[in-house]
Amino acid sequence: MADLTRLEGRLGYHFEEPELLRRALIHPSATGMRGVTQEDIAHARRLSWLGDSVLDMVVSHKLYSLFPTASKDDLHRWCVHLTNNKTLGRVALELDLENEMTVGPSVRQNLQAKDKHVMLAGALEAVLGSVFVDGGLQRVRAVVRRILAEEFRRLLEHAEESEA
Repeated sequence: MADLTRLEGRLGYHFEEPELLRRALIHPSATGMRGVTQEDIAHARRLSWLGDSVLDMVVSHKLYSLFPTASKDDLHRWCVHLTNNKTLGRVALELDLENEMTVGPSVRQNLQAKDKHVMLAGALEAVLGSVFVDGGLQRVRAVVRRILAEEFRRLLEHAEESEA
């Protein structure tokens, strides 16, 4: 199994079950690679689905707390911005997820920039799903707030400038 301790450090979270993190980082293109099963790929997809839901909830709650007088439309727009593929792909690049993923050779060689962001965003969601399964809501909340701290800071600055 790959040593994912550096990634754990970047996330600020140590896994009790590191196998969850390893499986979260398996891309569907890895089908047929040594040690990768269909069950692994299905599990990664399920973790991504779960992570997407958890991410939306954590970001929505943070926005609700940060902006107590904001409209529903503003909160929704900001949430979409913070959780879209472009933002998540950029955060995943900063976390160096690409180098931790198990990806088929043809995908690794032929990824276009847009496709890479989509792939990395899905992987980040799967990682967040694995944190939630391993450590629960409080732990995944801390990870999301850590990895999106700069995005929240930018949003706060922009909101303050808009009010001035």
